[in-house]
Amino acid sequence: MTTAKRLRKRRAPTTGEVIAAITTGPYMTLGNLLADAAVGRKRHHPGWVPIAYSALARHFGSFSRLDAELTDGLWQQLCTAANNAGLKPAPPTEPFRYHLHAYWRQLLISNDVVRNELLNEFTTIAVTQARNHGLLQPNGPGSLTHPDRRRLIYGDGTIVRPRFRHRPDNPTARHDPSAANHQRHDGKIWGNNFVFISAREDRPYGRVLLALDRVPEPGAEAATAIKLIQHVHRIAGPGITAVTYDGAFQGAHHDTIMQTTGLVVINKPHLASRNNDQTGDTVKRRILGTHSHPTDHPDETCSHQLAAINGRIADVELADDGTPTVVSWAKRQQIKRAQRHNGTYRFNLALRFPCRHHNRDWDTWLSPHDDPENIRLLPPEDPDFDHLYGLRPDAESLNATFKATLPTDRAPSVGWQRQLYDTIGFAILHNSLAEAGGF
Repeated sequence: MTTAKRLRKRRAPTTGEVIAAITTGPYMTLGNLLADAAVGRKRHHPGWVPIAYSALARHFGSFSRLDAELTDGLWQQLCTAANNAGLKPAPPTEPFRYHLHAYWRQLLISNDVVRNELLNEFTTIAVTQARNHGLLQPNGPGSLTHPDRRRLIYGDGTIVRPRFRHRPDNPTARHDPSAANHQRHDGKIWGNNFVFISAREDRPYGRVLLALDRVPEPGAEAATAIKLIQHVHRIAGPGITAVTYDGAFQGAHHDTIMQTTGLVVINKPHLASRNNDQTGDTVKRRILGTHSHPTDHPDETCSHQLAAINGRIADVELADDGTPTVVSWAKRQQIKRAQRHNGTYRFNLALRFPCRHHNRDWDTWLSPHDDPENIRLLPPEDPDFDHLYGLRPDAESLNATFKATLPTDRAPSVGWQRQLYDTIGFAILHNSLAEAGGF
């Protein structure tokens, strides 16, 4: 009898390995967005240096510790690694410090045009990286009917607590003016909400962070996530066939994604009610109407009453006491997608039922656009659901990894623009380590 071999926990990368991963990674070209102006004093450090600094700050967890390390020999190590990686021009002999980082950060993040260009260029590089590792391939495996995880993107939002504690009873206390009360499943949290969209291959360090942005106001996480999904889809195109997200998505959000991107949305339906007693939770039910099919006798049809139960389609009848009872469940046959002249998409779902009256199977078509909250292309009981939806909890792992790089689980900067730049630094660090293959 053979026993499963226990997987040995991978060690954390050394500082030298982190520096090598960052300097050899594809994200140093983001510094090209800060070309020297035609007038004024020429900048002392090349553009790749502040990009590397922002990533290293998330590795060390604080700017003060990073400055101390740079003064104590890390700067020479970084310059040597950059020279080996062919990064030009060469940096000066004096180390890059936080006050210089604050200056460059202000140039990159305060201007809306430059900030959007930075985020867009990051996504373009990340999609290319994902494709180099076999993800998001236009001719990749899977289909609309049976999506493959390598062509699926997933995401989640995470709320970062501000640097200063919120004191509503003391308006003169130091505070972050960009923070707000964001509602979560476990209550309200004061801070800034950031959304990540990722893809993953089945190996350690196989996750690639594709896009990120800040939620502009409470209650707008779903709208922000949809914009990011649309943005990634514009770059990756047919390389994506499906997307999964958490409970922030309602039926209207599913419909928007399906129509604008043509992606299959994989998500659990919301409950009708949550019960704490032994009766269990109550799932949503919706009568869909009567559907008929021809029989073996000419001019005769057989009628069935269909209902959506927790996103799954069922053939129902009334029991003796008048309650709807499931007679049979639909078997999913095919998912079809058509593109309209205006560029939007429409999905149709082919279902097969056994007919109890004539001892034969019959087929029908439904569209999830008619009731996106209750009709799901891939409901939780579908054979493909668990394998695909199983990637969504990985977004929680990414959120935990991100917060582990923050000092005392709080934002290292004040203001959402600066915090967004810190988040980009984490994304560069994360993807650079993934590109290096992990350690």
